[in-house]
Amino acid sequence: MKLTHLGAFALLVGLTPACGSNVDVEDGGGGPEGGGDAATSASTSVSTTASTASTASTTSTATSSSTGGGGGGGEGGQGGGVSAICEKMALLTLSDAQLLEAGGDLVWSPGEQATFQVTMTNRSFEDNFDYPGVAATTDHPGVGVGENTLFGIFGADSVPVTVVLPAAPDVPSGTDVEITFTVTALNQPCEGLASTAASVTIE
Repeated sequence: MKLTHLGAFALLVGLTPACGSNVDVEDGGGGPEGGGDAATSASTSVSTTASTASTASTTSTATSSSTGGGGGGGEGGQGGGVSAICEKMALLTLSDAQLLEAGGDLVWSPGEQATFQVTMTNRSFEDNFDYPGVAATTDHPGVGVGENTLFGIFGADSVPVTVVLPAAPDVPSGTDVEITFTVTALNQPCEGLASTAASVTIE
């Protein structure tokens, strides 16, 4: 019986360091260090993921900005359509262009200014008070251009519009000049508006 008790005690004592050894290995061995490595690895992974997410966000922002720019262009395209003012100007016509006066007579000489008259007609029954006008251009470099803007024109009405053009002193006598009169709108570029032409000889 005594031998049995001593053997059991020895066995119990022998097992105690083993358990303590197991505890020491878990606490001071790879436990905290391993946990630290895992945390560092996780942190690095999260940081890498965050960096990737940041890159994706930047790319997305750039794409969004690019898309927004494209949308702006589309709006600009729509804005570039025919305006209400240009639609009104398109209903005006010009006719009966003629030399009205030059140097006190109807003879346009080199160095003189000539006054031309053209008839503007509003083919709409709606009044046009968007400052319609007439611009005159020529096919000769020695003859200047001219323009006259009206306050407006009543619906279904016709009015005379005068335009003054200067001729340079060095324009040779006998020069034929082609003058084109075109409807304009003040501070509003419009395309395809009505025009009429007249030919005059500088004598």
